[in-house]
Amino acid sequence: MSITDRAWRLLVVEDEALIAEETADRLTRMGHEVVGIADTGREAIDMAQDHRPDLVLMDIHLKGRMTGIEAAQQIYDSLGTPVVFASAHSDRETLQRAQTNAQFGYILKPFRENDLTLALRVAMHRHHVETHLRKTELTHAAILASINDCVIVANAQGRIGFMNLKAEELLGWHALESFDRPLEQVVPLVDESGRESIRIGRALPDGYTCMLTNRNGHALHVEITVTPIEDAVHREIGTTVVLKDVTDKKRKDALIWRQANFDDLTGLPNRGMFRDRLRAEMLRAEAAQLPVALLLLDLDHFKEVNDTLGHEKGDELLAEAARRIQGCLRHGDLVARLGGDEFGVILPGMGECAPIEQLAARITRALAEPLFIGNVPLHVEASMGIAVFPRDAQAYEDLVKYADQAMYAAKSEGRNRFAHFTHAIRARVEHHQALMRDLRQALARGQLQVHYQPIVALRTGEVAKAEALLRWHHPQHGMVSPLEFIPLAEESGLIHEIGDWVFGQAADALAQLGRPLQISVNASATQLASPHFGVAHWGARLDALGIARQSISLEITESALVEDSPQVRQCLTDFRTQGIEVSIDDFGTGFSSLAYLKKFDIDYLKVDASFVRGLAHDENDRIIVEAIIVMAHKLGIKTIAEGVETPEQRAILGALQCDYAQGYLFSRPVPLPEFERFVAHAGS
Repeated sequence: MSITDRAWRLLVVEDEALIAEETADRLTRMGHEVVGIADTGREAIDMAQDHRPDLVLMDIHLKGRMTGIEAAQQIYDSLGTPVVFASAHSDRETLQRAQTNAQFGYILKPFRENDLTLALRVAMHRHHVETHLRKTELTHAAILASINDCVIVANAQGRIGFMNLKAEELLGWHALESFDRPLEQVVPLVDESGRESIRIGRALPDGYTCMLTNRNGHALHVEITVTPIEDAVHREIGTTVVLKDVTDKKRKDALIWRQANFDDLTGLPNRGMFRDRLRAEMLRAEAAQLPVALLLLDLDHFKEVNDTLGHEKGDELLAEAARRIQGCLRHGDLVARLGGDEFGVILPGMGECAPIEQLAARITRALAEPLFIGNVPLHVEASMGIAVFPRDAQAYEDLVKYADQAMYAAKSEGRNRFAHFTHAIRARVEHHQALMRDLRQALARGQLQVHYQPIVALRTGEVAKAEALLRWHHPQHGMVSPLEFIPLAEESGLIHEIGDWVFGQAADALAQLGRPLQISVNASATQLASPHFGVAHWGARLDALGIARQSISLEITESALVEDSPQVRQCLTDFRTQGIEVSIDDFGTGFSSLAYLKKFDIDYLKVDASFVRGLAHDENDRIIVEAIIVMAHKLGIKTIAEGVETPEQRAILGALQCDYAQGYLFSRPVPLPEFERFVAHAGS
């Protein structure tokens, strides 16, 4: 028995119950088995899964949100079951919508039994043939090509005799309309630049990519393959043209390329494109014996914007900064975002200092214009480093490194400026980088020490307090100044680990001393801004050692108060609540802090050594120190004078009723054993 003569298992999908029952009865009389009746797309899919029919007779308009076309496609995609559409609609739009690869026939309602028999036989025959053909690789590939691609056949005169449905959809022509028309009229092709027309012929390489503007005016990227049709004696009697629509692929490729080469936030080239462009410009400049200037730029204090206003506002600032930098450049220059708040500017043909500096000044002025993020006005500043090929470096890596070193030098000199690369800068930056590497190992290698400087009560002369001061004994450089390595610790993030270690040393020292004494421990603004820094850790350590919390005080700078972030405020509040006192170091040298003295609970003000130094001979210094002491006492705050070096300074401070003094007059900062002897001697 042939495939078209046998009985089949059928699923009927129809939204009108009477028509469904009548169709099922008719199919049963014809000798077929109806495995089920469904009236919604979802029900049809479920029944097809459960009963695995040979064929589905599907109405296009069903109950519910899913159409018969959608249900048919899902059934065919998941089960490979062929579908014959039964519909009362024969308009062009419905017919076009029904042209899916699940559709194996289309029959109009009401239909006669002969029509139904023929439609089912044709559908099953086609399904059987396609299933059989898919079993061989060669035919499988040919079928896939025919189904997925557009096929047009032209005669020897280049006039169209056939096109498949995919070709109709792609070209916007109906097969009957296109019949006997010239191939170039229906398939107008131009090269990818859009300038030259493409003649369709066997000379085109297989898979040649070009542009097609279809009848609907849509510009598409297509790959074309042209195959001659020959008769038995190898005469060319026609041409088969296969078109593959690669528009989506081209768009995806373009998107992938853009994502690989451009920064999403600013739209600028990214580090990868910057690298490729700089290398190319250096090669061109070398051939033409011309210079190329490289300017690396870093926004100053950008981290503070992120920390205080949030990353979303920080992103807005970066996007606007990028726009302003780009607006300062010449045609042919390139600015790229290298990551974070760092930008790179390539200046082909520029080598003289004056024009480079003029450009850098333009960028500085553009960034300095007020920038409103929300309702907050910001003034953006930048540090820039400049290196020139081939004057400063001949290799890409060296040019970038030297511009980076110059940028770091600009930051070190006060920020909001530019610096040209010099060999002195190179030596300084390399020393800085070497110290940074060594500092990362210093704690583990036992090179860090805590020294203690006594703080004397001026009224009694007793050692009442001490300040814990960090020292670094480098194996090659000897004692490294804290002014040099503390900024390195903050820059690298090591300040958190080192700060915890200093506190631990101070707590252990208190336990070892075994006498009522308060040790102050310094904390930077960076530490205070960290959510991991807080009183819980300090309090637990002190409690474990049996040390009163009043024995430790937290010493901060004015700049830490000026940060005035919620994290800083909460941190200081927690310390005071838990009984750990707070002192402000170097008072009077930084930002005006009078408002912050009222806002925060401060226990001690440390009068900066620069005022103490001139007490004996500068009336202004004396007035300032007296004003600080009087103001502090009125606010209930005690005062500590720093940098006391002479008996005369001590006497004046005592007369001004300063509470404590600290300085070389009493002792330099010394290791714990020496400090212990000093305290014992002072007590005796």
